[in-house]
Amino acid sequence: MTAYQFLGCPALADAFGVNPQTVAIWRERHPAGTAHAFPEPDVDIDGSPGWAPHRLPEILDWRRRLPRRTDEAFAPVSRGVYLEAATERGLYMYEATNLLHALAEERPELTEQELAGWIVDRWS
Repeated sequence: MTAYQFLGCPALADAFGVNPQTVAIWRERHPAGTAHAFPEPDVDIDGSPGWAPHRLPEILDWRRRLPRRTDEAFAPVSRGVYLEAATERGLYMYEATNLLHALAEERPELTEQELAGWIVDRWS
């Protein structure tokens, strides 16, 4: 009997450097048949998707080509500017950093500087 190995959402999340929930969010936001559909899994075992390991470059390329949201206009800012604005709003550094990390999980298509700019823009 031959055993086959597949990559699940946790393995893809590790490859992307994100939380497994982020992979699930991408799959929901970019279903099959849409303009930038997430690559379809090769197998589904009891509701858990799996991709053949040789497809990892294809999946990483999908992420690289993920369109940025353009529905909002804001200027990227440095971490220092962001932390200064957060301190002015009464946040401790660890709280501001946790906020930035939490939003990075929700908005993985944005860089840290873009997220920081988005937050600072909302605070002003």
